[in-house]
Amino acid sequence: MPITQERETIQDLRGVGFTEEQANLLAAKFEAAAQATAQDLKSFIRAENERLRADIEVRFAQMESRFAQMEARFALTESRFAETEARIERSLRVFVVTILTAFLGVTGLAVAIVKLVP
Repeated sequence: MPITQERETIQDLRGVGFTEEQANLLAAKFEAAAQATAQDLKSFIRAENERLRADIEVRFAQMESRFAQMEARFALTESRFAETEARIERSLRVFVVTILTAFLGVTGLAVAIVKLVP
């Protein structure tokens, strides 16, 4: 409590019948209570800030863990897509070779028939 408020408090207490000594004692007690309350409030705010900071750090770590899991899933999905794409390419090559072989076989057969027919 600022000195001006302390003087006003003492004057108010004396004005309602307290002696000088009683008014000084009560003003000192009010000041001590106000300081203790302010200190308790500061301590509470510090403790809450630390608790919130710790909570945020835990949640941030959880988010990082989840992001890492998602990245692992995406990597697995990419790997599966690459495998599927490779299988499709192999199947397409086999299909093209089969079609070409069949075409050449049919063409060879047609040529043979044409030569055999007079």
